[in-house]
Amino acid sequence: IPEEIDDNEEDNDTDDSEETDEDIGDSEEAGEDIEEVVDGDNTNRKHKLPTSDIQRRYKRIRTTTKSQNKAKKYGIDLDTVRANPSIVTLKRIVGEINKQLPLGASKLRKSLKKQDLLESLFDFFSVPMDERWENIGTSKHRRHEYVLKFNSLDRGYAEAKKWFERGSDKSNSDCECERCEGKPWTSSSIGSVITLPSVDMRPRVPAIKNIEDAIMQVEDGTIQALRDKWYKTKNWKRIRNKVLEREKLFREYKIYGGLPGLYAEYFDETETITYKRLISKIENRNAIMVIPNDATNSKPINGKIDYGHYAAMEQENDITAGTQKVYNSTWNGYYRFQCQRYKHFYNKEFDPTIVTEMTPKDICAYIYKQCEPRDTADKHGSPIGCLGHSISTALAIQSAITRYYNINGRRKAIFEYDETQQKWVGNPTQSEDVRRYIRSLRQRKARRGEAAESVRALTPNDMDELYTYCQQEGVIGARQYCAYMFAYLCLLRGDEVLNIQWTHIEFRKRYITLTLNFRKTAQSGGRLSLRMSESSPLYYGAIIIISIFALYEHI
Repeated sequence: IPEEIDDNEEDNDTDDSEETDEDIGDSEEAGEDIEEVVDGDNTNRKHKLPTSDIQRRYKRIRTTTKSQNKAKKYGIDLDTVRANPSIVTLKRIVGEINKQLPLGASKLRKSLKKQDLLESLFDFFSVPMDERWENIGTSKHRRHEYVLKFNSLDRGYAEAKKWFERGSDKSNSDCECERCEGKPWTSSSIGSVITLPSVDMRPRVPAIKNIEDAIMQVEDGTIQALRDKWYKTKNWKRIRNKVLEREKLFREYKIYGGLPGLYAEYFDETETITYKRLISKIENRNAIMVIPNDATNSKPINGKIDYGHYAAMEQENDITAGTQKVYNSTWNGYYRFQCQRYKHFYNKEFDPTIVTEMTPKDICAYIYKQCEPRDTADKHGSPIGCLGHSISTALAIQSAITRYYNINGRRKAIFEYDETQQKWVGNPTQSEDVRRYIRSLRQRKARRGEAAESVRALTPNDMDELYTYCQQEGVIGARQYCAYMFAYLCLLRGDEVLNIQWTHIEFRKRYITLTLNFRKTAQSGGRLSLRMSESSPLYYGAIIIISIFALYEHI
């Protein structure tokens, strides 16, 4: 060890000797800097570990009483803030402080970097500048400090680390003895001495810049390698969605014979082609698939379009976008469940287009998994993993699967075997097996007190309370008041109010006419005209508000 280090050590010893007995006694009472040391045959001997200069400086820190009292007022331990906590902990502390601040007081910001959050908390608690550095108070921090100090003194460690981090092939060929010559390097020979840097072993799908990069990842085997390595592991969920996206994209790429055909199928000439938009279009189309038939498998003939193809594709547009999204999600869950089930029990791929006598039992199996109680067990008493959802979930699953088979040409209500065609016809969700199981599930849930109850309708008292609340000053603004007024006087639903356009409002001399082209109870069409006459107490207020918004639209 060089002389400089020896001098530093002497200084440290001098500093240690200058500490008063009172300080040493306090540290022993608090249990600081005392650890168990195993020394040969003697165990459980307590030694006072050497204290570094930095630690000694931390030890002398005494937080101002005023700052501590202010922190305790908000239920915060100031030592926690000074112990270099994570940014999540800092944001939680800021949230607790903001909750207790009086009304109208400026709140602390959460959307800051870690150092800025620390500074804002120190400023809030009025911590002096000389007390704002990190306060190492745990044994873990102390051990880390000892390791850093030892590494700075040990030259052998530095040389060994340089050799270990080299990119060359590591072997013992540099040794000339017969025992070491030609032997390969093993990690156990030096890994126990040198602490390896932490390596993030979580799987990641390589980033892409465009659609071509995503397709290339599948072609060169990158995606398949990730699937083979991480499938059915606890880290698979980290990359599952991206892996499935790449595989879906590659399947469509092969179906349409390249990128030009893929773009022509999913994009118009005026649309911007992006990876996210293409994936969204593929998922929306494949969520509820249409089985090719005489209408859907037709292609342009002699440059002319067969409109039967597009008519078949529009069959799924008879419901709202929200309902379609729920059906898509439900069907995708059913499809994934059956794929895993068929591969595990039957060792074959699941094809939803093939309907057999087992299809109703497959549907019942998925509903059983989703809706039976969580404590459902096998014959040995072990839980089988049922999710315990309500009967409403079972009916939603039945509706989504029913819609899938309806779109694919199975609209017949009776599910039976046709001797003439030698195949099963009809919708499998309408089979007696599925109906009987759902009826049994409903009765069993009702006996357990889980029967679904309808929401109570509004009473006159409820409407009076809503009216009184909205009339209070500062509760709602002008826009909300206008929407509330139309909904209250015309008894409209929320979506009906939000979809009102200027073309639906007609001003007359003594009344206002509101015409609705679409309502929840009349989805197939039908116009409904509602009038607000000048005898209404809000008639002139409505005219003023509508006029203001009309003026606002033209500014």
